[in-house]
Amino acid sequence: MIRYRAVVFDYFGTLTRMLSPAAFKDGLQPLANALGVPGPDLERAMHGSFSERSSGEWGTFEETMIRLAGVLGATPTPSELDGALDARLRSQRILVDRLREDSVPTLRTLREMGLKIGLISDCTHELPLFWNELPIAPFFDALRFSVEEGTKKPDPSLYLSVASALGVSTDECLYVGDGGSNELEGARAVGMDAILFESPDPEDAVVYVRRSWQGRSIQTLSEIPALMETRKP
Repeated sequence: MIRYRAVVFDYFGTLTRMLSPAAFKDGLQPLANALGVPGPDLERAMHGSFSERSSGEWGTFEETMIRLAGVLGATPTPSELDGALDARLRSQRILVDRLREDSVPTLRTLREMGLKIGLISDCTHELPLFWNELPIAPFFDALRFSVEEGTKKPDPSLYLSVASALGVSTDECLYVGDGGSNELEGARAVGMDAILFESPDPEDAVVYVRRSWQGRSIQTLSEIPALMETRKP
């Protein structure tokens, strides 16, 4: 008997493999070059402004880039801004190639089981812009990107909204994430069951917030379909 009617996923670090510090810095360097700022300064600014950028506080993609440049004392010309936007999109598109190997098979199996599938991601403008290029995109019934919603996890409105869009109650949802931003606690607070995806990525992988979790956990996405036939503890 299927216990759940829907599974809601986190994106970064759950459906994707995380970047090493070296790869993260390499990805930022073209953007630093386009803005004419030192790479280390840009890296610090990116980390320090994630909350504002991912909640949409800094406006559109273009406005966010101008604001980021301003934090670093740069005022890009229109052509420099175009170059910076292009550099940022190109660096973020590498995530298309960082989907975990079992992401598509797992999502396909869940779909074949008749389950609804949702996503809640704390993200900046880039993910919504290239979402449709991802091979996982067709499997999702409802998407909530923080930068478009104007709020981040663990805001209850994100979980309630995605459940409503999926046409299910929160207690019919399993939430799967790597635990950043108190996302699991947020899911549990609105009645969802929550399970930690314990990333097999290196310990030094770049994450913005790493949390502990005392509840259930899995180490591969392929474990999820079997959970659909088990009762909540």
